[in-house]
Amino acid sequence: VYAIDAVTGGKVLTFSQSATGLAAADGVVYASCAQLYALDAKTGTVIFAAHAPGTHAFGASVAVSGGLIYAPVEGNMVVALRAAR
Repeated sequence: VYAIDAVTGGKVLTFSQSATGLAAADGVVYASCAQLYALDAKTGTVIFAAHAPGTHAFGASVAVSGGLIYAPVEGNMVVALRAAR
């Protein structure tokens, strides 16, 4: 995962996981892969990592609304987590 400054073209954030879904809100980037990561948008520091229920993995799209993160999980489930900020 990389974030690029729209003005300078320079890298703002680098995270070593391949994400299938991304969302951003309130200075946090949420990246879904096997786990759901919350990253500080300025530094790329991991704020938290959440595991999907059971042996499932998080799906491709993530949405943030009303202070919650909504993330699909394999097996036709959706998980709602409290947003990092």
